[in-house]
Formats: sequence, structure tokens, C-alpha cells
Amino acid sequence: MSRLNCQQAGQGPVLIMLHGLFGSLDNFRSVSLHMERSLSVLRMDLPGHGLSPTLPTLSIEAMADAVLSEIARQGVREYHLLGHSLGGKVAMCVAGNAACQGLQSLCVVDIAPRQYKPHHQPILDALQALDLQLIGDLVATGLAVPVAYWLRFVLEVQPVTKGLPPISMYLNLVPVVLVLYPVVFYFQGLYHRRRIRSRFDEGLRVVVAVLLATVILAAGLTFYRPPDFTYSRLFLVIFAGTDIVLVGLFRWIVTASLARIRRSGGNLQRVLVVGAGELGREVVQRLNVHREYGFTVVGFLDDDPGRQQRDIQGVPVLGTTKDLKEVVIGHNVDLGFYDQELTGVSDHNTVLAEMQAVDPRATLGEHRSFLGAFGFGEDLYDRQVSALSGGERGRLSLLRLIQEGHNTLLLDEPTNHLDIRSRESLEAALREFTGTMVVVSHDRRFLEKLVDRLLIFPPAGDNSGEVRVFSGSYADYVWKKNRENQAAAEQKRGVAVKTAREKPAATAGATGKTPLSKNEQKRRQEWINRAEEAILTLETEQEETLAQMGAPDLSNESRLRLGKRCGKIETELAEHMSNWELWSLEIEEGLDNA
Repeated sequence: MSRLNCQQAGQGPVLIMLHGLFGSLDNFRSVSLHMERSLSVLRMDLPGHGLSPTLPTLSIEAMADAVLSEIARQGVREYHLLGHSLGGKVAMCVAGNAACQGLQSLCVVDIAPRQYKPHHQPILDALQALDLQLIGDLVATGLAVPVAYWLRFVLEVQPVTKGLPPISMYLNLVPVVLVLYPVVFYFQGLYHRRRIRSRFDEGLRVVVAVLLATVILAAGLTFYRPPDFTYSRLFLVIFAGTDIVLVGLFRWIVTASLARIRRSGGNLQRVLVVGAGELGREVVQRLNVHREYGFTVVGFLDDDPGRQQRDIQGVPVLGTTKDLKEVVIGHNVDLGFYDQELTGVSDHNTVLAEMQAVDPRATLGEHRSFLGAFGFGEDLYDRQVSALSGGERGRLSLLRLIQEGHNTLLLDEPTNHLDIRSRESLEAALREFTGTMVVVSHDRRFLEKLVDRLLIFPPAGDNSGEVRVFSGSYADYVWKKNRENQAAAEQKRGVAVKTAREKPAATAGATGKTPLSKNEQKRRQEWINRAEEAILTLETEQEETLAQMGAPDLSNESRLRLGKRCGKIETELAEHMSNWELWSLEIEEGLDNA
């Protein structure tokens, strides 16, 4: 009898999992990831399913015999058996077989043979797809036309000499402005929340966009207008001003309403805080105060016995970190995890078989095309996963994760093993991903292209416990941080100028820092210049190294060597940047911070 396709992971007592009708061992992947923390999980493709060979007679008894034979081949002496749907029937047949030995427990999980889709889900999806800012802009712009007509011709901001024009001629402009103005707003970045740095920046963009759209509208009306009729230029001026006011008002109403909904407890994401110490309590306090961040804390996990079964700041301690394996993932959350150990692929499969196991319905051409986009040539299709290099294994793990169709992804340094071509393919795939991503990465360019919310943790040595949530991209955060640093430096410089004449020695003594002499400042400036040259050299080398890694004919050994060099370059860049910031701050303050 041919062997069944199996995958085993984890350590501890053996749990054998059997899937349902028309399924495969991948159906249990999300559940298996949690159980592998305390069990050795062995998943099987039933005969005629997944990558397992079929049988002459696909009866439940024959499948049970095949499972028992595979258990014997695996050398499993004691095990627990779990079966779902058809797998549950096979599991019961296994338990009743006279040849069954070592079975410790049996669990049968069954559901009705159909999927019950929530009837309200399409409505929720449609509501979530609505852009409230766009709707507010359309309402405001459409309303600005009759308001401007009323101000110009009814209130007579300027006396009307040719009689009251028909309002219908001006209402004919409504369809035009409802198309023109949102288009201009879009190209001004008003529908890209990452680009808007502040309320002032948003207001400035609104003013520029409205004025630009009004100029385009006036130019169009100059070349095309109804016979014997001329639109009032003053009307267009009043319309532009009215539209700016109404768009700004509606945008403020939408933003304030969403913030109020979140502060009142609606539309919040539930989070569990690990650690009820000073840092954990600070996180809870800030999230409770700033409900507009979109989070609500449901509990703590803490290993301190003195904090168990207690409420801290009104939040219960639900257990210890050892209980994390028992945390239940929310309804309809399908979690996919990419770890740096690259355990998401099976060593006994080939590259092509690994992809076919994820999506058996895809054609061979589709699999080849997707593999090619991630740098897998034809010479790698039939290679065992265990024979792949670290970079190739990492790319295959990401590829499988994308193809599995999760709605939530946890990505731990996903670009570590990728060359330029593979990185671009990953970015393109993740940009199309409509679910939630939590990314841990030192790749600033990768983060800039994908994330729209940052968790800012305090740097090493900072015991303030402040963890901030920043809504925006990485570039927005850097821009805001630079502005804050510049403002702080200017404020410190002003205080230093004011007090230096009074108590120069007292200032240095109070801070415990030594004032910098002119020679020391000159020396630090030289260090800064050398650091900038080193940073430029390293960034150039990094680009060249990534380009070399993208070569299709590169050997595995060379790719691994270049990957290690890229890691060292990242470390050296971080060190030079840290020194550059320290020396710049010392020059600004005029004090030695060492």
C-alpha cells in the first residue's frame, strides 16, 4: 500500500488529525499552529485527497486501514486521534479496528455539510467600503452651488444689473463640479490619509484643490457656454469660498464623528496586554484615554503570582503568559504567521508540490508563473524543500502564506532573505491584500509602502514606559519626529542663550554634562561628516548587493553570502545613524552627552 502524505510538527504527545471530505491536511493548519506548542501534531491527507494516492475502493473501512498502516510506518506507539466530518468517520472506524493499538483518546468534530454565510455580511462589507470623506466632499460641493447662487444674486453681494438669472442654468453645473472637484481632490492627496500630516496640512490641501478646480472650471466655461448666457465671475469666486468652508466643515464633522464613535466604545479592536507592570499600565491608561486610536483592552497576562485574579486599573488579570496557547482567536479570523525560523514549509515536499498542496485547483502554468515572480526557476520546481538555501526557503514560506488566503498576517522580518525582484513581488502581493497585517521589520522602505499605523516603543534605556500609536506611514512619522526635534532644539538653544550669561557653570553642573569647547564641536562635526560619507557608501553597497542577489544565475552559496552581507550592512547603517544623531544633538546642545 502506498504511503499517505503527512506533515508533522511540534513536540509532546502525538495528536493525529484527519480532515473532512474533499479537504486536505492544510485545512487544520491554523489550529495545528496553536496545538504544536504542546503537542506533536501529525496531519494526514486521506486516501484520494490532497497529495495522497487513491485506493481501488474508497470506502471508510479502506481509508481506516490506510491510516493504521501509515501510523505503523511512522512508528507512533501512543497517540490521540481527531477527525472532522469524513475524517471523524474514518477515526471512529480506526478506533473500532482490531489492529488499532496505542489509541489514547478519540475526538470527532462534525458540522452540517454546508456553509452558512451570515446574511448581513454583504451589507457590512458595503458599509466598510464607503469613503465617508468622499461622500462628505460630494455633499459639500453640490450644496455650495445653490448657496453661492443665493449669496450672489439673492443677497446681492454686488448689485445685479441685468436681472436675476435663472437658477436652472447654475444648477446645471452641479454634475460637472461633482465630477471635477473630487478628481482634483484625489490628485491633491486628500483621499490618501498617509499623506495628510495634520489638520492644517489637510486644510491647506483643501484650499489649493478648490482653487485649482475652480480655475479649471472657469477655463472650461470660457470655451463652452450656453448661447446668449455668461456665467458670473463673481459667482465662481463666491462658489470657491463657499466650497472651501463647506468641505472643511463636513470633513471636520466626519473626523469628529468617527473619533466620538470610537471614544464611546464602537468600532474598537480588542487587545490583550502582556505584563501588568509599569509599562503595561501605561499602555492601558493611554489606550483608555485616547479611544480614537481604535483599541480597547480586555485584560492583562502577567507571570507575577501576586497579580493573579486581580483588577488593575479596572482591567482584570486573566492569567499568565503560559496561557497564551489557550487564547481563542476571534470569530472569522484566519491567522497566518511568517517566522524567521521558516517552519511554514515541509521539508519532504518539492517546491512545486508545496504550492500544489496549497491550491490544488490552480493550473500548472499558474503555479509556475507565481513561482517565477518570486525568483524560482524551472531548475528549482522539483527540488526538495530541505535542499533549498535560507533565502529560497524564506521566499517559498512567504509565497505559501500569500496563497493560503488568510485574512490576518503576522510578518516577522519578511524581507530578510529577499532580493530586489522578490521584494517587489511581495510588496505588490501585500498591497492587494485586503486584510490586516502586523509587520515587524527594519526595512524602512518596505514599511513605507505598506503600513498606515505604527506602534512607537521607547528606545533602549528609556524607562518612561511610553508606547504611542501613530496613524500614518513611516515617512510621516520621521517627518513629524524631525519637526519635534527641531522645535525642541530651538527651544533649548533659546534657553541656553538666555542663561549662559548668568550661570554657565551651574547649567553644566546641574545636568552632569561637560560643555563642549570649540575644538570639541569642530571634532564632532568632522565625525558627522565621516559618518555621512560612510552612510552614503553603505547605502550604495546595499543597492549593489541587492541587485546582485536578483541575478537569476546566482548560486545558492553566493546568494547566502550576499544575504549575510546585507544583514551586516543594516547593522552598520544603524550604528552610523545612531552616532550621527548623538553627535548632532551634542553640537546643538553644546554639551557632551557621553
